[in-house]
Amino acid sequence: KSKPLRSLAVHLLLDTSESTRAKVPNSFKSVLELERDAAAILAKALHKIRDPFAISGFCSNGRNDVRMQSIKTFDEEFSVVNSMNLAGLKPEYSTRMGAALRHCGYSFSNIHANRKLILLVTDGAPSDIDVDDLDYLFFDARRAVSELQKLQIDVFCVALGEQAGNRAEKIFGPSRSISVSKLVSLPSKLANVYLKLTS
Repeated sequence: KSKPLRSLAVHLLLDTSESTRAKVPNSFKSVLELERDAAAILAKALHKIRDPFAISGFCSNGRNDVRMQSIKTFDEEFSVVNSMNLAGLKPEYSTRMGAALRHCGYSFSNIHANRKLILLVTDGAPSDIDVDDLDYLFFDARRAVSELQKLQIDVFCVALGEQAGNRAEKIFGPSRSISVSKLVSLPSKLANVYLKLTS
């Protein structure tokens, strides 16, 4: 019997908010630099196994200015240009998570795959400059996750640090989030997390 064909598409979403500028303990690198390293390793693995994938960075400066930085779209072959886009990500602004997740959801509209997955890497809780009630953005992120599930798009969160991990469990659910407490290990971990999720 032949092996069933792997039918899976993933959109990797990287938090590039101001807090990712912080230097990581026991490392010369910032949180965002480790996210970029991890994304580069995962991209090479995805390119090899031929899973269709997209990569975006996001930050926000208020409700009307959610910035999505496209690093690679689904219809591009992974190339030097995408690597340069990834290397060019800079930390700035806030973390309006729900809006960014919904935006990723739209990217699947022409993708034919049995399983669609958004893989979010973040170091914090949803926040933005124009919102004082942080619960509002927390519930908005939760609502975005359930809207995406109705569209049969899974969302999984890789939370950087234990505090981020506790919050991620509440937004995504314990089986849909993992906390990486040793941030230095993120580059070697992210591809493994993906392969475990999808095997």
